[in-house]
Amino acid sequence: MEYIVIRFISLVVALFCMQFYACSDAYSKSHRLLPVLLTGVCIYDFYEMVLAFTGATHVFTILEQLLFVQMIYVFLHYMFDFSHAKIPIYLECIGFISLIFGDVFILFMNILEYPIFRYLYLIFVYAYSCSIFIISVLFSYSQRIKSKRERYVAGMIYLAFSLTIIGIILRSISNYGIPVLSSCLIATCAIVLYLLKKGYLLDVSTELQDRLFSSNNVATILFDGEQQYLRSNNIAREHFEESYLQNFYHFSEDKELLEYNQHYYKTHIQKISSNGNHYGYVVTLTDLTEEQQMILSLSKEKSSVEELARRKDSILSVLSHKMRSPLNVIIGMCDSLLRKNVSEKSMDDMLHSIKSSGNELLSYVNEMLISSGADASVLTENQLRNSMLSQLQEEHVEPSILFPKAKVLVAEDILVNQEVFKRLAEPWKFQIDFVENGQQAIAAVNKHTYQLIFLDKMMPILNGIDTAHIIKQICDTPLVLVTADNTDNLPSEYLNYGFSGYLAKPLSLASFKRVIETLMPVDYQEFADDDDDIFIPEDNQNAVIALYCDELISLSDKLPELMKDNISLYRTTVHGIKSSSKQLGYLEIGKEAESLEMAAKLENKDYINTNTPAFVDLCHNTAQQIRERM
Repeated sequence: MEYIVIRFISLVVALFCMQFYACSDAYSKSHRLLPVLLTGVCIYDFYEMVLAFTGATHVFTILEQLLFVQMIYVFLHYMFDFSHAKIPIYLECIGFISLIFGDVFILFMNILEYPIFRYLYLIFVYAYSCSIFIISVLFSYSQRIKSKRERYVAGMIYLAFSLTIIGIILRSISNYGIPVLSSCLIATCAIVLYLLKKGYLLDVSTELQDRLFSSNNVATILFDGEQQYLRSNNIAREHFEESYLQNFYHFSEDKELLEYNQHYYKTHIQKISSNGNHYGYVVTLTDLTEEQQMILSLSKEKSSVEELARRKDSILSVLSHKMRSPLNVIIGMCDSLLRKNVSEKSMDDMLHSIKSSGNELLSYVNEMLISSGADASVLTENQLRNSMLSQLQEEHVEPSILFPKAKVLVAEDILVNQEVFKRLAEPWKFQIDFVENGQQAIAAVNKHTYQLIFLDKMMPILNGIDTAHIIKQICDTPLVLVTADNTDNLPSEYLNYGFSGYLAKPLSLASFKRVIETLMPVDYQEFADDDDDIFIPEDNQNAVIALYCDELISLSDKLPELMKDNISLYRTTVHGIKSSSKQLGYLEIGKEAESLEMAAKLENKDYINTNTPAFVDLCHNTAQQIRERM
């Protein structure tokens, strides 16, 4: 019954440590052998209790010595596991051979009473096993540079097992080693409890991976190699019923999109294999509902436009048929008038018929023009005049202040839009410098002083918003944002980006006048004369149209190559085509360009690849028709 109290306390502490480890969810691959060692401590304490109560020292002493050797061998592997290092084959062999020799010498020492076995036991079991312990510690430290946390945990574990080994050695040397060993085991368990309580034995890598899996915003489902459901993350359980997730068949079907509960998902199945063995599947479901709805909306709009075109063709066909009758009358009557023997009364009747048929024909022409008003190719010159001068003619928009000494910078990558801007700005008489992108705008601001700067939102190399952020650090010149994007919140938020004004495309004279006369510095103002008016000669209109045709062909020819290599520049290019086409009234091209721009924004390459060739043909055909009319 010697030292029974401290032996009992040691056993209780060891059992409590085992229980705490089992309930702590602290399992880690790096510490997978820790419960084996804790079990060894519990068994050792149990042997000590039995020794104290029964006095059967012989059998339990042998078991105690054998257990000590096994714990040294397990500890060798534990240290390498924790250090994430592969144990060298030579050290594995040395450890295993020492284990076998240690067990043999323990049995011979207790069966045969020869001193030589006692010495061999001390050499192989104590001296040699301690050498393996020291070598394993040094080798494990040399294999990997640990973090501060890992170094701390390693130090505590080495301390815990060093105490245990010291206690066992003292237990073999002296009878006073019994309480010392029990105290060392209590300290060892206390260190392990401390590490568990602080969460140091938790596998951080595994925990982070598990958290990432659970909180990932892409629905993910795991199946084993036999396609049996294992688990799914939070987002998958939010979007799908558990019974639906458990069926691998739902996701393995060969279909482009999975439809579930009015949502569309793209399914990706990754097969997990290693060394020829198949372990399972990782299924990810990307929510493409918004993109799919946008595609459906674009398809409906395209169908609507095509239906409108068919109706217009039908109307034009009917009108063409109707126009033949009055033309037949006009031509027939003119042939009759060409005869010399027509009486005066007959001539009057014929002229009356010609006039009546002419009026009828004129009504059909007007009807035809009205019915085809959505087709910008019918009245190109009138549409240009409407887009550039309509508000002036209808609202009598005229400059009240002139700025002949002012200098303005305009960043616009589309040449047609530059020309339109120049024509609209002529009445205010300020000087304009044009650049084609944000990078050039910044260079111009560094060289010159401007009284007002206009920045297009979408430009290659550097867009308008990013350019504004840099220019604001160079000078205090008022900035005006120009954009054709009607999907943004820019009309209400442009001030947040550092702009003082906002212009929407197509540009109108009313908004143009408001921005210029509000933001231009007072020092540069001169009052306009009453006889100053705004007029753009017909030649200038034709020049703008010719420039539009050239640029339309040039930009559209770039699209097939851009859609393969640079989707961002593709979007910028179709945006430029859209803005210039809408500015000049070519609404069909503007509408198609807007659909392609939206598809590029959503990175819908299928839609782009399908519709780009037809769009390029439309641009070429439109440019050719315009040039023929000119």
